[in-house]
Amino acid sequence: MFCSICGAEVPKGAGYCGKCGSPTVETLGLVDPAPVPPPVPPPLPVPPAPAPVPVPEPVPPAPKPIPTPGPVPPAPIPKSKAVWWILLLVVLAGGGWWAYSSQKSGTILLPNMVKQEHSVVIGNVPFTVRGRLYSYWKFEVPVGATEAFVDGTFSAAGGADDMIFAYVLDEDAFATFKNEQPASTVYNSGKVTQGSIHVPISPGTYYLVFDNKFSRDASKAVQVAVTLHYK
Repeated sequence: MFCSICGAEVPKGAGYCGKCGSPTVETLGLVDPAPVPPPVPPPLPVPPAPAPVPVPEPVPPAPKPIPTPGPVPPAPIPKSKAVWWILLLVVLAGGGWWAYSSQKSGTILLPNMVKQEHSVVIGNVPFTVRGRLYSYWKFEVPVGATEAFVDGTFSAAGGADDMIFAYVLDEDAFATFKNEQPASTVYNSGKVTQGSIHVPISPGTYYLVFDNKFSRDASKAVQVAVTLHYK
């Protein structure tokens, strides 16, 4: 050990320093404590192992876009056909303008250029007219009708003469006929067994009459097929 004053080495167990005479620790009753081992530093934390860096997968190259074919240009129209198409468009445009002008002015001529023909059956069934009586059918020719006419046939049977009168009367004449007064007729067959009717008429109300008033007792079976025509 060493002297705590002068630092000279002192033999173990000596009470005084041989150089400076200072008492040693043993003389003083001091015990040299056992050396305390230095503290052991805590172990350094082990850094975590670095996470593996993901290796990116190779990206396949994007497919090249397929070019979309453009519209196929129409085949050129031959000059002769092009001329016909131009003429057709001109005619259609002119017709449309004419119809518009006619409608705007209040006169539409196109529907009146072509009229549809109408046929109306007046009588087509057998019937009986008793003696001293008459039978009739009423029919109308509409206002605005053109080329109107009554057409057909008839026949009578029964009694000694097998005859009958057939008339076409307008409304005023029919009223006169019912009052047993002489009436003007549009058609008068006379007293016949059979006959045909073909008479033009104008718009109005008419009556097809079969008269058996001249026969006292004999009934007449009449066959008739008469039609009204007009446009």
